[in-house]
Amino acid sequence: MKKSKLSLVALILGALAAFILVSAWLSPVQGDEYAQLGASIGKAIVMPSAICTLVAVILNTIGYFLANRTLTLISAIFYVLGLILMPLWGFVGIPSMILQFIAFGKMKNPTV
Repeated sequence: MKKSKLSLVALILGALAAFILVSAWLSPVQGDEYAQLGASIGKAIVMPSAICTLVAVILNTIGYFLANRTLTLISAIFYVLGLILMPLWGFVGIPSMILQFIAFGKMKNPTV
């Protein structure tokens, strides 16, 4: 099966989005104990979205290199989950999500 160029672009954008999310999540917080407590609470709220985006990128990578239609769809669904779990951070995953759904639609159904 032929590899999808749209899935490759989604992979690159998704990896960039995951890097942005993880670097923001791991960034140290300067300030007093209350600022650090607030940052810890914020990071805990954002963690499920970051994890979904990371899983989406991993599945996107595997789906691209195996040219697997099912993994392409599942990675698009994980991009959607990342958007639902944190709508304000979801803008970084929207392009990858759209490209994955288009790539899934353009992939041919395997004939059995």
